Amino acid sequence: MKKLASFLLLTVLVLSCRTTEPTSDPSAENREAVEFTATPASFSLKGGKGVVEGVIREITPDGKVVKETPIDKEDFALRLKSGDATQLSLDEKAKVYTVAEGISATFEIEAEVTRGTQKGFKQTLTVIRGGEITYTFVATPTLFTAEGGVGQVIGKKKITDISGATIEERLLENTEFTLTLKKGEAIDISVDDVAKSFTVHEGNTALFELEAVAKGSDTPQEIEVSREGSITYTFEAHPNNFTSEGGEGEIRGSYVLKDILGNSLATKVLPNEAYNLSLKSGDANQVTLDNAKKRFTIKSGEKEETFVFEAKPFTTGSVALEITIHRDAVKVPKVVLPLEYLTEFNINATGTGFVTSHAKDASGYFSWNDAVAKFSSIVIDGKNYHLPSKQEWLAIIPSYAEDNGSDYIVWEESDSRKNVVENVVVSGKNISSKNDYLSDGNYCTYALRFKETNLVSAWKYEYLKNPSGGYWMKISCKKVEPKATIEEISKSAFWDNAKDVIVRYLPACGYYAKGVANEIGNFGNYWTCTPHSEGYAYGVYFYYGGAGTGNYQDYVTSQFTIRLFRE
Repeated sequence: MKKLASFLLLTVLVLSCRTTEPTSDPSAENREAVEFTATPASFSLKGGKGVVEGVIREITPDGKVVKETPIDKEDFALRLKSGDATQLSLDEKAKVYTVAEGISATFEIEAEVTRGTQKGFKQTLTVIRGGEITYTFVATPTLFTAEGGVGQVIGKKKITDISGATIEERLLENTEFTLTLKKGEAIDISVDDVAKSFTVHEGNTALFELEAVAKGSDTPQEIEVSREGSITYTFEAHPNNFTSEGGEGEIRGSYVLKDILGNSLATKVLPNEAYNLSLKSGDANQVTLDNAKKRFTIKSGEKEETFVFEAKPFTTGSVALEITIHRDAVKVPKVVLPLEYLTEFNINATGTGFVTSHAKDASGYFSWNDAVAKFSSIVIDGKNYHLPSKQEWLAIIPSYAEDNGSDYIVWEESDSRKNVVENVVVSGKNISSKNDYLSDGNYCTYALRFKETNLVSAWKYEYLKNPSGGYWMKISCKKVEPKATIEEISKSAFWDNAKDVIVRYLPACGYYAKGVANEIGNFGNYWTCTPHSEGYAYGVYFYYGGAGTGNYQDYVTSQFTIRLFRE
């Protein structure tokens, strides 16, 4: 029995070590496998085009491919799964993809079967763009003398693959990069980005930096350009000496361009727009300066005056130079204050003469068009008169405060303003001055006007009852010394003891609008000859709240009273 058991065990071991040949299962079916390919899948930085193709393979159970069937283009779809869509675009119909030129990048395209037995199958394809794009920029020339000149910037592009081999090398078109000024002043150098050129203007030694950036690149390149040398300027006044009557003159400038060693390169006339001219010292009220034309006018005066102009070229590194002008002394003619030009009475109803009283209903009323037509220039009793402009009226009655819109002349409230800058016209001359105003809240405003000019004077504006009925505005003024203050001239003692006071009365005659009388006895309305806009013109007004010029615009068809200025 023991021998029999051993034999049986040995038999089992021998049988278990034998190799069994596989046998096909006739009942097993072939399977299908889908595969997509992107060709090519690798690009240089120059980019390019590729195509996605798919195939369905029929595979036997033992792994043999027995059939390959290309997938029709309309049976699968593509989408960009990852990567910059501006750098890789898909042509869904043609199943073509285009990789744009650019820096190294990786993209993933997803292909999905949309019809057939494998519908819904997805595969991700990887496309790589690699290598390097380099840009270089060169300016020609890079060194200029003090005379300056024109230069050009040229750009070059080089594309290499991943291995470093050159794929493309060429000059850039002007449209393929931008050129800007990074360091330097526009007065010294200007850049033409379209032409990719630059102009170095005349000037002293200076260093400039241009910046060039290729489109598609975020790395700018700096280009240094320098100018060596200097400019020497000379200025003269013609004439530089005037009699007491003053007169007109002009400033002439010239310059010499020199190289870095100081040798003269050229001598030229300096254009007016190449430098600034200002008054450094001297009485600004005695001289006017036209900086654009580089001309000046010295006013006549009783005192000897010396004026020093300062000419400063705009060229970088230049210094200001002084020009001295002298005026001899003479006695100044009698000063005529603005209020003296205002006639004493209004125009009558016929427009041919003056009324003889300040009664509220004695004056004539005229539309703006009629007033301009009749009174722009008129002779009455052999004397010449005219309808004043807004700027002329401002010399009598000021405008309003720009900070809060309130009048400088107010009656029912206390107010104080100093150094109000005003620009007016007196006897055809433009006058700019500082003015002080002080209102006592009791229907009276004091003013120290035309400070720092020969018209400096004390003024008093009052809103009072008109003995003939209604109200009128009484204006008083007198010449004062330059050292006078608003506090001094606002005291009653100053006016009680004052001599040579000029006085004018403006009755509150109201106005007519569409034939209807308005505010007669309460408001004063007087035309200027200055239009405001279509259908409107500037006027002068006063009422129980205050008075002003120029901030009142009304329909030109309204009828106001007229007060003329003498020539």
